[in-house]
Amino acid sequence: MKVLRAQGCFLALAAALSATGLSGYFAFADEQNDSCQPVVTVFSLVHRETLFRIPASQFSLSWKHSVTLSTVVARYKVDRDGRIHQLDERFTDHGPGLSHTSERWRVQDVSFVVPINRPIGSFVLKTSPEHENRLSIVGQTVDLTKWPARPLEIRATGCSSTDAGR
Repeated sequence: MKVLRAQGCFLALAAALSATGLSGYFAFADEQNDSCQPVVTVFSLVHRETLFRIPASQFSLSWKHSVTLSTVVARYKVDRDGRIHQLDERFTDHGPGLSHTSERWRVQDVSFVVPINRPIGSFVLKTSPEHENRLSIVGQTVDLTKWPARPLEIRATGCSSTDAGR
């Protein structure tokens, strides 16, 4: 049975709906406004230190493609358990190494959008100023090239982890 963080009369309502099998038809306020969010971290593998960390359920990475010199944006979501899923890639010019396996390509504004829906654990990237690597998260943009030429791990911690609140 799903654990609900409800109080008072909401507990009785939740129990009644669960017993009747109707709970899936209703969205509870605590599920929609849950204060628990996974935490996304940029970690330096060389120096073994956290460089940036923020609660977030989605983010994007952008970079300048080395051949086309156009900007590529990869969008990700993070589930409550801290698993990262790539949603899509967006670019104006297709170049070597970009996704090409999706049959559902679409054009949005002036960009190609390639839906990917791929689970990814943590991942490592190496930044360089000429590639303009950026992390966009919770309304801010982090210039990842301020930590150049070293492997950076992008990882997420889930809500149930004791590490999530630090």
